[in-house]
Amino acid sequence: MVDLLKSERRYTIIAMPQYNINLLNKFYYEISVKQDLVGQLLSIGFGTIQVNLVDNILGWCKNSIGYNSFDGCVHNNYNQYYVGRYSYGDTLGAGIIKCTNDKYIILFTLNGKVIFSINRTTKDKLIPMYGFNYPDMIDVIIPEQNIELLNWIKK
Repeated sequence: MVDLLKSERRYTIIAMPQYNINLLNKFYYEISVKQDLVGQLLSIGFGTIQVNLVDNILGWCKNSIGYNSFDGCVHNNYNQYYVGRYSYGDTLGAGIIKCTNDKYIILFTLNGKVIFSINRTTKDKLIPMYGFNYPDMIDVIIPEQNIELLNWIKK
């Protein structure tokens, strides 16, 4: 098995704390895959500020949820759900809807279609995160019509 944390290029998690889910109540972003992912790892999701950003894989560690390219699973606090692999040319999306102070709906899309959603309870602040081996393999897209898009997805 390939050790994804010790590949040619170190896997890095990027946190986006400037998007405060507690203030926004809803947030959605996308990642466009610009390169072949063979031997690479890409993940998209959410985590708390307690997530260790080094030597960790989004969703494979406590306090995070992530949809990753290696096995096509959404990983959530040590649980995994197979939803399908993605690759070059695909667009992934991750959305979150705050329902109450500690309850959220988290969803993932693949090429504009919702493929997975889950209810999550946490008192910790959740922030968008994504991880990759090579930064030039992706484009991160934060749609301007974020709220309208989440309202459409929720229907």
